[in-house]
Amino acid sequence: HLFDSAGEPLSEAWLSVTRQGLPALARQAETVWDTDFEGDPAGSLWFEFDDLWSGDYSVTATALVDGAVQSVSGGATLTGDGTEADLNLALAPAVTLRGLVLDGSPDDGGQPAPGAEITLRAAGGRPAGTAVTSPEMAELGRFTLPAVVSGDYTLEALDFASGRRAALPVRVDASAGDPADRTLVLEQLG
Repeated sequence: HLFDSAGEPLSEAWLSVTRQGLPALARQAETVWDTDFEGDPAGSLWFEFDDLWSGDYSVTATALVDGAVQSVSGGATLTGDGTEADLNLALAPAVTLRGLVLDGSPDDGGQPAPGAEITLRAAGGRPAGTAVTSPEMAELGRFTLPAVVSGDYTLEALDFASGRRAALPVRVDASAGDPADRTLVLEQLG
């Protein structure tokens, strides 16, 4: 079931399901009863995802509610024996987290790092968002993570080509609006 921040059932949202941080399923539900999701127009609205393998999944819902982006994530474990997992998700105000990744190597120190993988991790290490820094000259090394709700996170950057990494604790307060851009400097780690 999906609810807005006031507790009202929500029938329109973008839903994504990830397993081990990788996309497993993503769909837009315009109205619950005429999409791949199932629901009862006269009763409680609910979404159903079929044909998922056993394992741990994260479900993220994002919607525009009264002109503001709201988002929520939840987790479920499927055992593969045909049992169902129920999630009740209530949307919360969300913001966009932006930033820049710089190369900290002695040769290229301070230069933007295009193509770095960005992961925003919530408590417990669960991925809450992913992006890749831009290779375009005007936005070189920049990233955008939309629909981030209030909470404490770790923002990670990884440049596969060099093996350089960066991590930065981040506190997001969605009630204060979009936070200031974050800068991560890639370093060779141990």
